[in-house]
Amino acid sequence: MSAILFLTVADDPETWAKLGFTLDGRTVRLGSTAITLTGTVGDTANGLGDGAAERRNSGGITGWNLADDSPLPESIDGLRTTATPGPFTTPPPAPVHPNGIVSIDHLVVNTPNLARTVAAFEDLGWECRRTREGAAYGAQKMRQAFFWFGDVIVEVVGPVTPDPTKLDRPATFFGLALTATDIDATAAFFGDLAKPPTDAVQQGRRITSISSRGGSTVAMAIMSPHPKAN
Repeated sequence: MSAILFLTVADDPETWAKLGFTLDGRTVRLGSTAITLTGTVGDTANGLGDGAAERRNSGGITGWNLADDSPLPESIDGLRTTATPGPFTTPPPAPVHPNGIVSIDHLVVNTPNLARTVAAFEDLGWECRRTREGAAYGAQKMRQAFFWFGDVIVEVVGPVTPDPTKLDRPATFFGLALTATDIDATAAFFGDLAKPPTDAVQQGRRITSISSRGGSTVAMAIMSPHPKAN
C-alpha cells in the first residue's frame, strides 16, 4: 500500500502558526502525514509533466512524497511526485494543535479528465475504491473517484461532462479536508474565518471551511470525526 509521507505547500510557516497549527521548524504534522511549508509563493518553479513550461508559483500544494514499494515517476498525470521506498510504518502520534485539528481526512486532486487521471493511478497499482457522481464543491455536479493512501483518502474530482478544450491539461492538487476532534470548538477558534458547520455529504459528519483571508493558499475544509471513529 502507498502512503503519503509529506506534502509540500508554498505557504510561509508563520501563516500556519497563526492558524493554530503547532510547527516543528517548517513542518506541521497531521496524523501520519507531514506538511512542509516552503514559503515559495510567487517564486519561479519548473513545471513537471505534460509539457508544462516554467511558470509562476501561485501557491497551494506543490507536490507529494509517497512511501511506495515500486519506483514512481516524477510526475503522475501532472502531480509533482517524489518517492520513499516502502514499507510504510506509522509514525508517532502528531502533536495536539491549538485549533483542534488532528489529521488529514482527504486530499483533493482536480482534473479536467477524470478517466485519464484514474487510469494513471491504476497503472501504478493503486486501486480505485469507489466512484460517486453528484453535487460537490459549490453545488457543481462532479464525478469523484476515491483511493486510499495509508490513512488518507485521495479524492480525484472531475467534471461529469469534460470540456474538450481542456482535456490535455494536467491534474492539480486542489486542497485538503482536515479532521477536528470537536468541530464546533474548532469553528469557534477560527471565528469569522470559518463558516458555521453544516451537514456533510458523508452521513453523520459535519463540515466547515476556512476562508482564504486566513492567509493560506491551500483550500481547507474541516470535518467532524467519522462516526466509526467515535
